[in-house]
Amino acid sequence: MLQDDKQKLSQIIIELNAAFGTDFNDDDKVFLGRIKDNLIDNKDLQSKIEHNSRENVKIVFDKYFSEEMTKLLNSNMKFYTKLIDNEKLREKLKSDLFDLVYSQYLTLKGKDKTQKKEEKQDNG
Repeated sequence: MLQDDKQKLSQIIIELNAAFGTDFNDDDKVFLGRIKDNLIDNKDLQSKIEHNSRENVKIVFDKYFSEEMTKLLNSNMKFYTKLIDNEKLREKLKSDLFDLVYSQYLTLKGKDKTQKKEEKQDNG
């Protein structure tokens, strides 16, 4: 996980703990990082980001977020329970993760395009 990612995830955890009185910790941050990575690696979500407006992607993001929450059920019941028991907490986390996933995917995609241009110039 990149240092910038760690800082953003730490900030999300701090904000959630402050706003909702939760006690998410570093283990939860690592877990959240895995969820974010799974979302970024989701080919269907990548396609939606590439071919739709941010607003439209945000509408369908709920489906992908819910899928990740279901996976959570088996591996981190405590984290899952906190999210399921508090709709405002879940919505805030979903919104924060959407912003992070969306911007990070576009950044990564931009790097890919830059690398491909450089490769063409090197080979050309």
